[in-house]
Amino acid sequence: MNYKKIVATILMLAVLVTAFATVSLPVSAADLSLRVISTAGLAGSNVVVEVKTTGRISNFSGNVTYDSSKLTLSAISGGDKLSEKVVQGNPKTRFLCAEISNTTFNNETLIKITFKIKSGATGKAMVGLEMESIYQLPDKADENGIFQPQPLSCSVTSGSVTVLPPATKIISEPTSLSVTKGQTALLRYTIIPANAGDVVAFSSADKSIATVNNAGLITGKGPGTVKITLKGKNVSATCTVTVYNYVSLRINNTKAIQNGVQTTVDDMGTKPFTLGGRTMIPFRFVGEKMGGKVNYVSESQPITLTYGNKKVEIKLNSKIMTVYTGSQKTTVTLDVAAQLKGGRTYIPLRAISQALGFTVYYDDATRIIIVNTPTMGKTLREERLKEAKAYIK
Repeated sequence: MNYKKIVATILMLAVLVTAFATVSLPVSAADLSLRVISTAGLAGSNVVVEVKTTGRISNFSGNVTYDSSKLTLSAISGGDKLSEKVVQGNPKTRFLCAEISNTTFNNETLIKITFKIKSGATGKAMVGLEMESIYQLPDKADENGIFQPQPLSCSVTSGSVTVLPPATKIISEPTSLSVTKGQTALLRYTIIPANAGDVVAFSSADKSIATVNNAGLITGKGPGTVKITLKGKNVSATCTVTVYNYVSLRINNTKAIQNGVQTTVDDMGTKPFTLGGRTMIPFRFVGEKMGGKVNYVSESQPITLTYGNKKVEIKLNSKIMTVYTGSQKTTVTLDVAAQLKGGRTYIPLRAISQALGFTVYYDDATRIIIVNTPTMGKTLREERLKEAKAYIK
């Protein structure tokens, strides 16, 4: 007997049987699983429960099961990546998704179930699925060129909706903070109890001063002070935000700092100087960097600076400055007239700052000028001065 031929024949038959078995065996539960993803929310609020899958699905149908003593079913909708229809019968529990393309889904959302948690509910409310049918498209077409859906066996994992307690207190951390114009700061908070289900919403009382997004990120928009409110379902807290706008300069130096950004006055070598015991500053640079708008037409026309509800007018070589606050007009006599030097207009520092309400600090030892708004205290002034010493040398 030729044992080699017998062994070879047996091995060939084993390969054929294995191949046939691979093709003909039904898809096992290991190939597909559906998971109801647990979630949580406050009593009286809406929650969305997702059903996710692993494996490739052609179409499926079934019913949603849930704890009706704690939940009210509002809607059943399809996943974002599916082309489906969802049937909501009476009592709105049936779903049917069909005509899905031959796509492999891994941790993808198939359907979304919206519930409203009933008032007075506590603890966990179970959510599950009763599957009627699940089909998969094969990798290859049959002898007629048709991709015939094949039934699947499937494991289903139920989930739950946990009813969370409402917050009894929200603590803003910190209760006050400051940023410079254009910069950001993150407002954090503590919620009590720690497992409270409140979704905290942020809002700004004046968006022209500061804005805040849903994550509590504050952005300074303009100088001033504003209240940021953190609000839960029944409780709230506030944070006072001060937005600073400032420029730092130095006598006979072309360098400058604006809101922490190192820069130069301009590309023409413009720099502050002293005249008659007064500090003369470049009108356009300071006015515009502090948030105003400067308009210069000609030497014979007044130069104007508009800042908020105020407007300043002054002519070159004149000591008369006119300040408009709304409809009110005030005339100010300067110690030193406005000057034109190197193609730039200069004006006494304190005159323009006082007219517009800026805080001005001049350090005699370093000859550094700091123009700040709103009010600049000692600590902030020392920070600005240290910053300017390091850069404007």
